[in-house]
Amino acid sequence: MDTFFSSISARVVVAQFACLGSNWHDTDYSDDVSRLYWITAGRGIVRHHGRDFDLRPGGLYLIPAGTLFSYACTRRLHQHWVHFTAMLPGGLPLFEHLPIEYEVRPDDAPSVGRMVGRLEALAEQDGLAADFEKTGILFQMLAAFLAPAQAEMMSRRRNALLRFRTALQHVEDHLAEPLQVGDMARVSHLERTYFSRTFHHHMGIGPADYIARRRIERAKQQLWTTEAPLRAIAESLGFADAFHFSKSFKRITGMSPRDFRAMHAKLPR
Repeated sequence: MDTFFSSISARVVVAQFACLGSNWHDTDYSDDVSRLYWITAGRGIVRHHGRDFDLRPGGLYLIPAGTLFSYACTRRLHQHWVHFTAMLPGGLPLFEHLPIEYEVRPDDAPSVGRMVGRLEALAEQDGLAADFEKTGILFQMLAAFLAPAQAEMMSRRRNALLRFRTALQHVEDHLAEPLQVGDMARVSHLERTYFSRTFHHHMGIGPADYIARRRIERAKQQLWTTEAPLRAIAESLGFADAFHFSKSFKRITGMSPRDFRAMHAKLPR
């Protein structure tokens, strides 16, 4: 058994229940945690990845970290919500590399309710035993989003991640340096053109675009956690200058780095 997927790291940040009203709304929000919503009453809506998700009782909803999303509640919404982090080895975002659903309606709703309730009870507890139990419950809930119908696609993506693991890790380790597709091909012991073609075929994105997206993800972390000027962030991630960084950031996220940083000053959702 390989250790790539068995080494997924996950952590529950917070788990709470909220009775929400019409004041629960925002447009184009994003931050650095993933979300699970379990709805028990009322109605709401979340928009992301070009889709509208109708929040209804009995639905379990997933919003990956870094997702630009909008949300609203017209009257009331009873929502159990979990904020968490989940990473593949080397700091690779789990949901960016695995095909998932964003909405499921579990057959055993009472079981989901018990798991969510237990997470909420454990949320304020410290210690290794509590951490193990919280992580175990989180993995059980996330398993619902990996539908059996996706087994073939999941297997292909798993094989692609294993095949290009060295190149992906090289990208994570050298984002702050001049980084070329040829570097990824070299550490993979493949000719550059062949590497680019096979990488795009298996990963669904070209290696140059992959490097750009990983740099933007790293930039998001700096925008969220530091007051560094855009010029310094650009230099630290291999961009030519702040203009090049801002242009790339807006192309990938749909908004400017300044607007993105300003959103993080809002209260957590």
